[in-house]
Amino acid sequence: MEACINAPSAATCFVNGLATMQRNLAIILAGLRQAVGPSVRIVGMNVYDPVLGDWLAPPAPSRSLATGAIAGLGTLNTDMEQVYTAASVPVAYVPVVVVMASP
Repeated sequence: MEACINAPSAATCFVNGLATMQRNLAIILAGLRQAVGPSVRIVGMNVYDPVLGDWLAPPAPSRSLATGAIAGLGTLNTDMEQVYTAASVPVAYVPVVVVMASP
């Protein structure tokens, strides 16, 4: 996602990146399952938004980047969850853990 920020067409870059992620994640999960067998539990995880902290950093472009990243991250997490579900892999929801662990 970060590599797309300065791309000529950030949206196209992001969509292409999602497709690549889905293919690669499916291959990784299949390889893991084959390596460890059916009795070992594999758990996937989604991701939190590291750019969201830029909201606190001036100038204004940091805030627009932070808010723009929210939708993209939601799409990324949804797409990752679809791949995990297809592979019968449960998901650990990282954003929830990060919020709960914050002071």
